[in-house]
Amino acid sequence: MGAEILFVNGSSELYPRMWRNTIIDDTEVDVFIVRDCDARLTVRDAIVVDDWLRQNPETAAVLHCVRDHPMHSKYVLLAGLWGARRALLSQRFNGRQVFVYKYHVNY
Repeated sequence: MGAEILFVNGSSELYPRMWRNTIIDDTEVDVFIVRDCDARLTVRDAIVVDDWLRQNPETAAVLHCVRDHPMHSKYVLLAGLWGARRALLSQRFNGRQVFVYKYHVNY
């Protein structure tokens, strides 16, 4: 269905729960969504993400975060319910690489 699965070799210096976030530095990606594998995808999620994706990239929000439970307000950003327009996020970091750890990805 268009998904790309990358397997990270266990010798990475980066804590495994952070592997999913290395997408931030992938210059081949325009937009990404990070979801925990145990979070059920709902129609409501699809609607709000689709709305964000349809916005003009020049004026749209850099980050998108799903907050669909009262407990979610305790966190600035939910680790498994967010996405970003990668180039715009990179601009916020002044073009610096976010994850400087070395890791090996097997395609």
